[in-house]
Amino acid sequence: MKRLQRKLICIVFLAVSGVFLAVFFITFISFSYYNTSQADSMTQIISLNNGLVPNIQEYKNNNYSEVLPYLKINEESEFETRYFVVYFDENDEAENVNMEHVASVSWDDAVEMGETVLADEKNTGYYGQYRYRITSGTNGTFAVFLDCSDDFASRSVVMGIVGITAVVIIILITVIFGICAKRVVKPFAENAAQQKQFITDASHELKTPLAIISANAEVLQYKNGSNDWTQNIITQTKRMSKLISDLLSLSKMDELDENVVMESVDLSALAAETVESFQEVIGQKNVRMETIITPDITVKGNTEQLKQMISILSENASKYVTQDGLIKASLTASGKRVTFRIENTADIEEDLDCKRLFDRFYRPDSSRSSETGGHGIGLSIAQKIATRHGGSLTAEKTEIGICFVAEIVKNAM
Repeated sequence: MKRLQRKLICIVFLAVSGVFLAVFFITFISFSYYNTSQADSMTQIISLNNGLVPNIQEYKNNNYSEVLPYLKINEESEFETRYFVVYFDENDEAENVNMEHVASVSWDDAVEMGETVLADEKNTGYYGQYRYRITSGTNGTFAVFLDCSDDFASRSVVMGIVGITAVVIIILITVIFGICAKRVVKPFAENAAQQKQFITDASHELKTPLAIISANAEVLQYKNGSNDWTQNIITQTKRMSKLISDLLSLSKMDELDENVVMESVDLSALAAETVESFQEVIGQKNVRMETIITPDITVKGNTEQLKQMISILSENASKYVTQDGLIKASLTASGKRVTFRIENTADIEEDLDCKRLFDRFYRPDSSRSSETGGHGIGLSIAQKIATRHGGSLTAEKTEIGICFVAEIVKNAM
């Protein structure tokens, strides 16, 4: 359940962070759009008024409010607005500069800026902290440069406040949820514990009658000779015993998660020994096995679990390999990851969903699974073991059949 708590905390953190990140960008884009539209409106009015900010009377007399209804001009606008205007001659060279309303730009700088933006052939844009507009008319061509530094500063302050507030709120929400997460997962923990206890109790209760049934069937065979009925009873009790064993393994996986012993494991020797143990089984089908085991691959993991994972995959391949077919097993290492692959010839249905092979009790072909005695639990156990060792277990269709790929990290924690 600690893993579930961590996942829930991560989900909450990512969700809240995503929301505030979206709010941050929306605020930034909205603020930038508002500043740009206001600056464009002001440069447009200056251009319409022959390079000057109109006073309030001119603003009303020329009906500028109808042309630009969102821009508000007051009595102080002509004194507060910082801008300069560069006038060009017929050869597009600066011939005059109106610098009465700005003090931070020299004549030479203004001329250079004017000629630069005119060469860009764009009517509006930004040059540093200035928003410019180029106007051509009967009175010639001129460029209006509006100082937007105050707007930029205001936007930076607002975005800084939004960013700091978002970080603080994200941390608070994550901490609060982290404190409450234990209570949130408590019902799930109790339910999971009850399910595990039920599986454990039921499995132990089923073992005794199964053992009695199997023993009685063997006695009947001994006294009356073997027949289809007694043989079927023995076969099915063995299947039930295997199913119970798998269910117990699944129920104990989570219990052992926190206390599992991790040690140095010679995975090369373990894989070679485990795969080799199935030679006799596949020999009955006249199956050829090819193994490529890279020597001296050592990992940090649980020996029993890793052996169980390789055994499950090898058993699965030996069960479903076609008569006179082929099994290819390999163990390789690359960087911090180790890969165990096992491929076998098989009759694969076209609509087979490989991902579902790891669902508990899933069997793509019920008749074939009945013959082989599978219950669809082993692969689920193998996948859980691979995940516990920092990796994954996947299946994929191949040209000859199907291939299972188990990846683990060398130093699983």
